[in-house]
Amino acid sequence: MINIKTMLFILFAVVIPLSAETILLQDNFNDNVLDTNKWTALTSGIVGTPGVQETNQQILLTGRGYLITKQEFNPVTWNLRIRGRWTFVSSDDFLQILTRSDAVPTGAYSETQNGIEFLATAISDSMSILSRGNASATSISQSYTINAGESFDFDIMDNGTNLSFTLTKVGTPGHTLTITTTSTSVMPSNYIVFHNRENGRQSYLDDVLITANVPEIQSCLIVALGMALGWFLKAKRKSMLQKSLSIFFIAFMILSLSCDAATLAYWKFNEGVNNQAASGANSILDYSGNNHHATPVGNAVYRDDGIHKGIEFDGIDDYAYNDSIQISPSGNWTQLTYEVVLNVKSLTGSWNHIIETRNYVNWIDGITINTATQDFRYGLTTTSGSQGWVVTNYKPLMDTWYHIALTYDGSSIKFYVNGNVVASQAWSGSLTPQSGLDLSHPEGCSPNIILDEVRVSDVALTSTQFLTIPEPCSVVFMGLSLLLYFIHKKLLKNHCGIAN
Repeated sequence: MINIKTMLFILFAVVIPLSAETILLQDNFNDNVLDTNKWTALTSGIVGTPGVQETNQQILLTGRGYLITKQEFNPVTWNLRIRGRWTFVSSDDFLQILTRSDAVPTGAYSETQNGIEFLATAISDSMSILSRGNASATSISQSYTINAGESFDFDIMDNGTNLSFTLTKVGTPGHTLTITTTSTSVMPSNYIVFHNRENGRQSYLDDVLITANVPEIQSCLIVALGMALGWFLKAKRKSMLQKSLSIFFIAFMILSLSCDAATLAYWKFNEGVNNQAASGANSILDYSGNNHHATPVGNAVYRDDGIHKGIEFDGIDDYAYNDSIQISPSGNWTQLTYEVVLNVKSLTGSWNHIIETRNYVNWIDGITINTATQDFRYGLTTTSGSQGWVVTNYKPLMDTWYHIALTYDGSSIKFYVNGNVVASQAWSGSLTPQSGLDLSHPEGCSPNIILDEVRVSDVALTSTQFLTIPEPCSVVFMGLSLLLYFIHKKLLKNHCGIAN
């Protein structure tokens, strides 16, 4: 029989580290042409002669030229990790990387106006984490030797509260330093900015990788289940009472792993379009446990770019549908969330529906893109009437991945892009009963898109819960399981004579 120490080692060394690290942006700058779908280069409004140039398979930053992510990345939502390589050309240059930034160069020397700054300076041989403008952080600074011509790998983490900054000299692993601090500032803009020092200084930037690192909820539950099994195996005196309580405890842990109360449907598209679901038919599997498998129509193609696994709809006659899902079946729901991870390849008709109810009212229950204005729009129907299509003024870039979400909490409808609210509308009333959902659209009003993940929840999620929420049912069962454990110990001590 496996001993307890071995089992716990497996659990804590293998299971706990499991995480869903998703690549948000990656660029090795190898083609010597700046990818404007990923980046904005800013040189206007900056003192001196700033420059941002992709050359020699790197980015050359000159005189505080700004390299800015095209998208915003909210650290609370994405649990950001930013990695790359920085080479100091000038002996008095700066490495300056900012999160939670507005990318506005209005500091005294054209520094960024607002944000959390991760700073390394060759002129003073130091590393720092500090705040700018309306951001607030507990500043920290430590000495760290940096010379002209040296390259350093940087590793930055920002989860909305905890900040860390690591530099390691390339070729000298022992020359490394990590500093940490905290900041709970919630900023209206969340761009990531790279720039160096003003007045002609130069540095190179290379191999940028920005990821979201979200611990898997089920990993934690698996650990708890393993501990339950451990308690069962550890006991040397297995009375009938002990066996019964242990099995009951383990059963609750298993239920907590499988229960999925808040999620109505969750399509990951990981297996393509030809899955044999529970019905035996070709289906897109529903991972919520509610068996709302979706049926693909047309010639949708499975795509796997190494980062996202999804299905591409051609914008002509491809779509998928589910008839079994019920939205507010009794007409009394006041909360709802639609989440979609998507890549828009091109727009086709006058409207480009992404997700909508099948018995829609004038096509205004779901999320769409207006071709004329090229912005996301949304709508919902409640007892107060139909609200849509609401203009968001957020125009997605083509061939770029986004997480979008529509939430309704009974008092307002909000639309999120990458964890940031881009539109909000006061609204009230109970949701009108609807049945079935379309992914893309069966009547030609559909974009050429790749869908990676789609989730529908009967609660109004916040940005910290998008596609990472532990289901309420799981939390309840976890609590009950812990309660049973303590009862278990008490009964065993009192009735079986077994010590704690």
